[in-house]
This record gives sequence, structure tokens and C-alpha cells, in this order.
Amino acid sequence: MRLAIVADACLPTADDWSRNPRTLAEGLTGLGHEVTLLATASGAPTAADHTGRHARAMLSPCGADTGTALTLLRPGCDTVLSLGTGAPTAAAVLAATLGIPLAVFLPPRLFDADPPPAGYGRLLCRHLPAAMLIAESRRQLATARHHGADPHRVFVVPPGIDVGPPPAPGGRGDDGRLRLLVDATGIAAQEQRFLAEVLATLAAGRHRIHTTVLGDATTGHLWDGRPDTAVLTPPDTATLAGLYHDADVILVPGGGDRTVALLRAMAAGRALLAADSPAVQDTVGTTRNGMLARAGDPHEWVDKLDYLLDGHALRLHLGRGARLHAETHHSLAQTLRELDTRLVSLAASWRYPEPAGS
Repeated sequence: MRLAIVADACLPTADDWSRNPRTLAEGLTGLGHEVTLLATASGAPTAADHTGRHARAMLSPCGADTGTALTLLRPGCDTVLSLGTGAPTAAAVLAATLGIPLAVFLPPRLFDADPPPAGYGRLLCRHLPAAMLIAESRRQLATARHHGADPHRVFVVPPGIDVGPPPAPGGRGDDGRLRLLVDATGIAAQEQRFLAEVLATLAAGRHRIHTTVLGDATTGHLWDGRPDTAVLTPPDTATLAGLYHDADVILVPGGGDRTVALLRAMAAGRALLAADSPAVQDTVGTTRNGMLARAGDPHEWVDKLDYLLDGHALRLHLGRGARLHAETHHSLAQTLRELDTRLVSLAASWRYPEPAGS
């Protein structure tokens, strides 16, 4: 089957993540499809947007330059797949021009708030001429239906990540300290300061801990001068996997779309404490594969961290549950197979047999 993926140029670039357009294109190609990847100019493109095995072009988010895309697509393209917040309009224009079905990944940020904002969500769910809408969870599915989506064209395809081989059991480091990993990538400065104060309160007690903070160029000064704290900006996914596997407890603060960080923690088989929100609840089930704490409540964060650091058996229990959940529901291979099944069914339902004698 021939697919065109229209994606925002500014989507997250984690190369082990199913919502990365390049990972999606490579995975679907591996399943036997011919994929053309097109980027909308809704964000700053990187050099990689114009290189690699898949043809690419920069499109207007409003679909005004559809001809650019048409020159890259061979005759017989079967389906257009939209990925991102800015891509649906351009993808819809392209699909309508070619007379082929459109599949739209509903942007998860639409569903971060509870209830989500109605305007754009209603446009995608009710008015966009899509043949298939793809939600990330049952909550998003229910919300899409609430906004007017046809129940027969909305499906759940959970996001997937490369879970890797089973992790080794966790334990204290050689110096006897417990190791905390904080994924602060893309987190607002105010939220990072809040968590830094929580960890300072914890370290002032009886626990011996060492904290590693994952961040970007703006993160370091927020953690300056804090003892037993290292700030890193890992250059690649392999380094990230090692850091997650070395941790005893992984903290995922902040709101927004934190699914990549959550699934990395779960795939590592480590105890997880995350900020409570509807979007996080789509992935983390309290007491089964992680723990949740209310954002901005320092007492709850300290209490739950203290509980986790005290309980080696509890950490093992949560880590095993997290790993099982990641393997069962969020492996990259499983996500690609589920998406493949949906897209093949969509293309088949769009083709009607020619009348006899035509």
C-alpha cells in the first residue's frame, strides 16, 4: 500500500517513539508499505526533514501548495495519514485532491485539559472530512465522540516505544545511595523549582539520594549549587535508556504531553512518580505500575517519595507492573501492527468494485 504521511515539522524527534514521523515512516515501510513523508511548515524544520530514504517537502499548513506534494506522490497513493496539530488541514486538502481516504492522529494536547477546549477539537472530530480518527486512549476516544465524532470512525491506537530487552533488577549504587532520575525536559522553570525544593526537603531527612536531572540548555542554572545533583543533556536514545535503567525511582513532573517520558520509565521497569493529570492517567494506573501526586502539593510529593524510597519491595512491584504494562500495551512493534491493520482496512473499505460492463 502507498501512504503519504503529512506531519508537523516540529514534532518530538525521539527516535524510539511511534509519534515521531520518521520512526512511523520507517516502521510502516518495514511492514511492506511505500511511504512518502511530507512536513508542514508549522514549526522550525531540522536538516533531517529533507534527507533520508523518504521523499519530503515543506507544505503550507493550510494546504495552499498541494501541488508540491502531488509531484512527490506516485499515481495510486492509497491513504493520507495526518500527524500533529498543524497537519490536518493540509492532509485533508491532499486527500480530497487525490480522492483517497484520510486518517488523522488526534493531537494529544487537545485532551490534556479536562474537559478539553471545544473549538479545534470539534473541528477535527465533527467537521473535518476524515475517514478515520485515531485516539491514544479510551478517554480520548470518549471525548472525541462527545465532540461529535462518528463512533464508527474513531479508533484507539496507543502510542508505542521501543521497550528494549528486559531490565536488570534495580538496587543501590556502590556508595549506598538511592538514585533518582528527574525528566525535566521541556518543563517550565516554576515546576522545576518546585521539584528541586521537594528533593531538598527529602535530602535533609534520613535518605541518602543522588539525583540526575535530564534537561536542556536552560535547565542547569535552576539546579546550580544543589548537592548530589547532576544535570545532563543526553545526546541519543541509547544514553537515555542507560540512565533510566540505572535509576531506582523516576520522577516525571509537569503537565502537557509527557507520554514519552512516562513510557521510557515504564519500559525501564522502574518505580515511577508522576504529576497527576487526566493525560497521565491514560498511561499510569496508580498502585499497579506507578504512583501519582498532585501538581503543586509539596507535602504529597515528599510523602510519596519517602514511601517509595523506604520500600524496596514496593519499588520492585511497581517496576514489574510498569514493564509489563509497557510490553503489553505500548511496544513500538505492537503499535505499528495495530496501525497497519487499521490503514489496510481503511484503504480496502474505500475501494468499491467497478460495475460489471463498465
